[in-house]
Amino acid sequence: MLKTKKIFLLSFSVLMMLSFACRLPQSNTGIGMGNQETAIAHTVEARLTEAMLNTLVAALTQTPPLGTLLPATLPANPTGSAIITELPHTATAVPPTLTPVPTLTPLPPSPTPIPCNRALFIADVTYPDNTFINANTPFTKVWRLQNNGACTWTPDYQLIFSSGNQMSGAGATNINATVPPNQTVDVAVNLISPPTAGSYAGYWMLRSPTGIVFGIGNNADIAFWVKINVSQPTATFDPNIRMDFAQYYCYAQWINSNGKIIPCPSPAYDFTNGSITSSPAPVIETAYQDDEIAIITIPNNAPSGLISGRYPPVKVIAGDRFQALLGCLAASPSCDVTFNLKYSADGGPIQSLGSWVEKFDGNRTQVDLDLNALAGKSVEFILEVQNNGSSIDDRAFWMVPKIKR
Repeated sequence: MLKTKKIFLLSFSVLMMLSFACRLPQSNTGIGMGNQETAIAHTVEARLTEAMLNTLVAALTQTPPLGTLLPATLPANPTGSAIITELPHTATAVPPTLTPVPTLTPLPPSPTPIPCNRALFIADVTYPDNTFINANTPFTKVWRLQNNGACTWTPDYQLIFSSGNQMSGAGATNINATVPPNQTVDVAVNLISPPTAGSYAGYWMLRSPTGIVFGIGNNADIAFWVKINVSQPTATFDPNIRMDFAQYYCYAQWINSNGKIIPCPSPAYDFTNGSITSSPAPVIETAYQDDEIAIITIPNNAPSGLISGRYPPVKVIAGDRFQALLGCLAASPSCDVTFNLKYSADGGPIQSLGSWVEKFDGNRTQVDLDLNALAGKSVEFILEVQNNGSSIDDRAFWMVPKIKR
């Protein structure tokens, strides 16, 4: 309907302008005007007609605001000038202002709470793993532990047996110490080695006065342990004698790097598992045959393969010295080994007295060590040979190893 009204008004306006134009003086009458006046009149006529038409077209083609109606007829214009009607401006919409969304910074994860009761193993103070002990022999196992929990250990905290071989130890023993967090303590238990030769292990934990059982590890659920190798009784061995390691070599317990016990004497040279034998007249690497007794030690063929013999304890007195001649046997061109002399004094940790490398090169090593630092102690000596790559051809000898007084 609105479109039809616009077309009607436009048509009506055009007719009115054409009618008005027809009433203007014509150029060909020549009455009262010269040529110049006639041209000016035509120009005014054309421009007035064009302006009126453009104004009406613009007014009629604009869309009025809703609810606003154009007049049905144009107002009278006695002067004949163009009618310009201003229509209200359409308001320009202002886009809404966007508020930026703040970036959320993630919070750091909450720290993992430290358990109240937890321990950390620091060291074996006595009898480290795989120590050899004679059968039916009393000994005291001592562990060094750190309190790495959040609660203080009181003297009523206990060392308790957990599993394995109890070795005649008490089921529960008070630690008798106050241990704040991050402090260490030595806990001990009195044990007796089993009566039969073999390997044994006992597992122990701690218990709080409220009955909470705990141990080592991140979750405080792992037991710490004592592991020993039991030797056959050596009632005939006198700890006060001057030790002749070659004479008593089968009194020692011999093992390889896998912890396997090597029979003594071994039936033959064994480069796979290791072996221990002796010779009263060994032929050494220079093809010289000696007339002194020697222990022939062959490590097992494995990375860092070895053979290790732990002797029964002997009393060391002031002035004692350890002496031996070390080298490779004849017909062993690939022999390449490291000799180690170790000891444990009064059941303490294993320590080193010396280390020497020997190859099949015509040379030998003479060892002569002062033992005065061990005087008055009960000492277990350990003779060890380790391969330096492969055990093939590693026929290593300890010639006349002894304690000289």
